Formats: sequence, C-alpha cells, structure tokens
Amino acid sequence: MVSSPDDTLGIDPSNVGVLDFDKAESVEDADDVDDAQTLSKHGGLLLMEDDEQEDSHEARPETSLLDDIRETVSKVLIAEQDKMQGLLMGFNMRQHEQLDAQRWHVTRTLEAQQQTLEQVVDSTLEKWASTLGGTW
Repeated sequence: MVSSPDDTLGIDPSNVGVLDFDKAESVEDADDVDDAQTLSKHGGLLLMEDDEQEDSHEARPETSLLDDIRETVSKVLIAEQDKMQGLLMGFNMRQHEQLDAQRWHVTRTLEAQQQTLEQVVDSTLEKWASTLGGTW
C-alpha cells in the first residue's frame, strides 16, 4: 500500500519505532511527549496491520500459484510412481517366467540323469550277475 504524506501526517511509517522525541521540560510537555509516543506507536501499528492485510491479499495469488505447482508436481510424481510400479511388475513377471523355465529345465535334466543312472545300475547288475553266475 502506497501512503500519501497526508495519511501519515508526514511520519514515515517505517521509522515510527525509532522517532526521537524531545525531552519534556514541564509536566504539560511530558504529557504531550507521552501522547505523541503513544500516537506514533499505535499509529505505526495500525499502518503495519494495513500493510500486512494488503500483503495477505497479494499473497493469495502466490499461494494459489504455489498450490498449483505443488499439485502439478504431485501429479507428475504419482505418474512416475505408477510407471515405476508397472516396470517393476513387468520385471517380476519376467523373473517368474525365467524361474519357471529354469525349474522346468532342471526337472528335465534330473529326470534324464535319473534314467541314465538307472540304466547304468541295471547294466552293471546284469554284468555282475553274469560274471558271478558263470563262475559259480
């Protein structure tokens, strides 16, 4: 708020707290000085309150802008989070598919090795039986 000199009676509101009043020389002068100090104190406070109210009105668009920015950033972060979750789910699905394929391969390999072992054992037993049976 820009004040005209008439509004403040020629007193600069930013310097109200540092005004230096003359020392009172009599009781009547002391009352005048006290009145002047009280007036300047309260007048300065009133001017400051007006400025604060005006600042709060000016801050509303800034606050609205900040809220818009926060909302936009929040939406972007949520979208990125959703994208990352989608990637993670895809990765997990591929991992499960690979594990299933490895499990199937290991199972097939074990079955083949078991069959080979059974064949070796059977042929070995037959050889022993024929060798031992022929010598008895």
